[in-house]
Amino acid sequence: MSTSSYKKARKVNQRINELEDNGLKWLLQEPLDTGDITPGYNLSNKPIGFMQEVHDQIDGEIGNVGKVINEIEKAEIKKEIPLPPEKYQVIYVEYGQENHEQSSQIPLGDYGEPDSVLFLWTTPPMLGHFLKLIQQWGFQYKTAFLWNKNLLNKVSARGELTLVASLLRKCRMLQRPDAGFTMSRTKIPGG
Repeated sequence: MSTSSYKKARKVNQRINELEDNGLKWLLQEPLDTGDITPGYNLSNKPIGFMQEVHDQIDGEIGNVGKVINEIEKAEIKKEIPLPPEKYQVIYVEYGQENHEQSSQIPLGDYGEPDSVLFLWTTPPMLGHFLKLIQQWGFQYKTAFLWNKNLLNKVSARGELTLVASLLRKCRMLQRPDAGFTMSRTKIPGG
């Protein structure tokens, strides 16, 4: 057993000793007995009410603990962050570095229709984080475009990326409007 696993198992055992409810003790002990420390460890950090809710929802199937924890946490996040209950075809998200941690917990894919498109504005330093987040939300990255806040012929690190993703397995490319094509040909040097 690794040092990390040992520490997690100790934490779970400590929490088991603090509990009075035998059902909750079982909920933490059973994963330890089967050799899977993670579910018990994840629950050991939760309040008793949360643990009781997990216990009530798994129907005696300890293998459902991880799934139930995720479902309950998603529901709690939906309550904490007020979002409209509708489904959307186009989802526009603009993130700054200051709010990405809380917002990354929103199950955004649940708000998209099956053929929805996500436009996510971000900055280059946050690119790796948001590419992972797009997948976490259930979207599939398709492409990106850059908006440079300075003039087109100057180099700048102040540009913003717009990542484009879809809930579709296949994404058909829309034909570029003539006005957009004409503008890009006249504004881009050598274009």
